[in-house]
Amino acid sequence: MVNNSSLPVARVDLSGPGSARGSGLPALQPPDLSPEQFALPLPQFARSFGQRAARLGWLLGAGASVMSNVPSARDLIRRFRHLIYCTETNQATQDVDERDPRIQGRIIAWFGERADLPQPGDGDEYGALFELAYPSPADRAALIRELAASVRPNYGHHVMAALMAVDRLRAVWTTNFDDLPEQAARGLLDSHLVEPRRPLVVADLGDPEPAIRALRDESWPLVGKLHGDIRSDRLKNTNTELQRQDVRTLGCAMLCLSPAVGSG
Repeated sequence: MVNNSSLPVARVDLSGPGSARGSGLPALQPPDLSPEQFALPLPQFARSFGQRAARLGWLLGAGASVMSNVPSARDLIRRFRHLIYCTETNQATQDVDERDPRIQGRIIAWFGERADLPQPGDGDEYGALFELAYPSPADRAALIRELAASVRPNYGHHVMAALMAVDRLRAVWTTNFDDLPEQAARGLLDSHLVEPRRPLVVADLGDPEPAIRALRDESWPLVGKLHGDIRSDRLKNTNTELQRQDVRTLGCAMLCLSPAVGSG
């Protein structure tokens, strides 16, 4: 489990018009997303997992994909800084070696003087630089698809798939755009090794209905994409986009991740 106290938390009203309540989901208070709630000592987590593995929802962040050579947010920030710096200062990108610590310092100092952008290291820097580098949502989606086109699941994804196969893992939610969980899960669940066959349910940001049906009918396993999927142009990358969460998708995730629901 990841202890990340700087993780931004969306505050969403699940009780108003067009909310999860109006979409067939029960009313639910937002879960406690504090690090103390979600970051358990390993021995305590092992005991809890042994008792109620199938009732625990998993939340995957960027670290789950880094081992598959998917660039991290930090990697992309460096890429965006380099691209923006070169184009704004009329320099060819190939002539500016951002791996040189001296040039890195020069680029960071240049961004530090930009009053219109978050300071280097600020939590909003990734979204702001991604939008400045690629103002078009279609261009941002194309870059994400390019970065994830050739990646393959790592050991952790295959362990996740094995737990799904024996009904010890039913719901995985992720903020990642890649399809690594689906690749690993379908590779095993659709094989002759799993009887009876366990079809994977995937719910995207733009289509939460599969998640709603899975929760209603207890049709597992489920993979939910909170910020979108590489096959769609509807991705959440910029700060403005991240502020507008899909209520039905977020409501389904809360039902799976809320301690009040998961401990039942």
